[in-house]
Amino acid sequence: MKQSLNIVLSFLLCASAFAQTSTTRISGTVLDASGAVVPRATVTLTNDATGVSERQQTTDAGLYSFPSVPVGVYTLKVEA
Repeated sequence: MKQSLNIVLSFLLCASAFAQTSTTRISGTVLDASGAVVPRATVTLTNDATGVSERQQTTDAGLYSFPSVPVGVYTLKVEA
């Protein structure tokens, strides 16, 4: 069974007076329609402005994380 999910993510960074950063973290859990986790799904994150992509697989618990992502608009694609 192959599932594909496209999500457009838009990030606005609220900087405090004490700390500023130009990156953020994107993480989550991939679930199927029944709510069960999807292990070893391929998650691709693409920066819409630059076309640069990063790819990884979810863990056995369906988890993924992109720890240092420049702020911007992204497309997140999940395939299993």
